[in-house]
Amino acid sequence: MHDTFTHWDEIEEWTSPEGGWRGRRLVFAGTWTLHMYCDAGYHWAHSHPQSQVVWLVSGELLAKIGDPADPANVREQTLGPGDIVLIPGGVHHDMTALTDIEAWEVRGMEGPDRWEEFCIRTAPGKHETGRNG
Repeated sequence: MHDTFTHWDEIEEWTSPEGGWRGRRLVFAGTWTLHMYCDAGYHWAHSHPQSQVVWLVSGELLAKIGDPADPANVREQTLGPGDIVLIPGGVHHDMTALTDIEAWEVRGMEGPDRWEEFCIRTAPGKHETGRNG
């Protein structure tokens, strides 16, 4: 059982083995929420079964959505603060931070979550026990 109240500073902190980003990820009720910071030049490209929403808070992010084997159907846009990209589950996405960025991401939990295969916990969370008061 989780606590009803917690604080964002008590959520697990993560990064990738090669660095380039850091963030806190909260898993709850069939979704997960990630608040992340990426360094300029950081790039990631993959697909996964989970649908996701990415909201860019600051910086510029180049987003390419669609199968790279079918370039005519890849949608590309440079996102700025306040922009949102909606990515259905199973759709390839290729992202490049053009500047340092801050973003929020929310994913569903359809299919397996292979997060720990690609990310490293840098600070354990306390959200299992929550805060008092």
